[in-house]
Amino acid sequence: MKKIRDQLLAILDSGRDAESLPDRVQQLVERHGAQVYPVLLEVLTALVLEEHDASTHWRGIVDNWLELQAKLGRDISLQTSVCDYFSSIHGPLKAPRVIDTQSYEATVQYAYFDKLTGLYNRRYIDEVLERELALSKRHGSELSLLYFDIDNFKEINDTHGHQMGDLYLQLVADIICNAKRMEDIAGRFGGEEMMLILPRTNGQEALSLGRRILKRVENAALKHLGRRITTTISAGLATYPRFGETAEELLQSCDAALYRAKGAGKNTISFATIDKRRSLRVGLSLPIKIRSFGFNGSRPIAAFGQDISLGGFRFQTEERLEMGSCIEVLFQLPEQDSLMLIGEVVRVEDSPRGSNVGAELCFKRMDKLCQRAISTYITEHGRNG
Repeated sequence: MKKIRDQLLAILDSGRDAESLPDRVQQLVERHGAQVYPVLLEVLTALVLEEHDASTHWRGIVDNWLELQAKLGRDISLQTSVCDYFSSIHGPLKAPRVIDTQSYEATVQYAYFDKLTGLYNRRYIDEVLERELALSKRHGSELSLLYFDIDNFKEINDTHGHQMGDLYLQLVADIICNAKRMEDIAGRFGGEEMMLILPRTNGQEALSLGRRILKRVENAALKHLGRRITTTISAGLATYPRFGETAEELLQSCDAALYRAKGAGKNTISFATIDKRRSLRVGLSLPIKIRSFGFNGSRPIAAFGQDISLGGFRFQTEERLEMGSCIEVLFQLPEQDSLMLIGEVVRVEDSPRGSNVGAELCFKRMDKLCQRAISTYITEHGRNG
């Protein structure tokens, strides 16, 4: 987004007329897509609009610009058309003020950007997360959060000085920015913590991106007094709506996942766990049939259940499963019909009891029959696990 914003500012500062400026904006749209329009309207008016609304308003502004010039018989500025359009034709701007673009951008930089890394700051990330969640709810799309923390950052500061620590923050920020997509939003959340908001992104896609970022940081280095300084980062991953329906819930899920990643030895990504509201689970020690779906089709895997909740299933298997992989589970609760559920692997860990691998599945789909059967079983055999 910052790259698009900078390119738009360069276009607006060039002082093009009502005929050539829209063409340059259109060229930018052809390169980056319709996401250009909300950024353009935010630069011009500070209004936060969706792509369709921003595109419609931009066309209205350009038409109004040409019409005003024809009526007045002289050139007028784009800003004049914007003020007239939103004040007289549409009403979002009740009492607009005129401000120099450079002065406004300086204010924006101070209010929304972290000076050291160039990433968005915590204040802006909080605002964007609320906005993107609202869009995800409206359009029924997923959203993922990656919460990064630089490993052993205090040691870098203590051993090599805070200037080297600042350079490492900038290095990691650059790696994140170069790895993300244009529509993703990266920010510094505080200290050595950074956040990446991934609109319209599921857990598996976010996991793949996170792994690329971790690998690039691991392979990167800074030189200080002839020495090569390296470190790693850890990350927590949570997706909407599975691990939270509000910004607060998602952030809590991400924070807990990051804590587990640190505890697992660092330089790794940990998925969020199942929502606490659905975590009442009971033991379920019985053989189960699972089928893993991958690029090479589906295949059966032998497994043995451990416990179950309305949110997911924990089991042991002889074969290590991929995080984020899709699994079909077939099992039979005592005195009930067989149940078949689809879920996503959100945790994998070696079992201390032997060669088996422990895994946790988060249910993706559950019909009323399955929900009723599991609820009944939990009620009758329940314990808070």
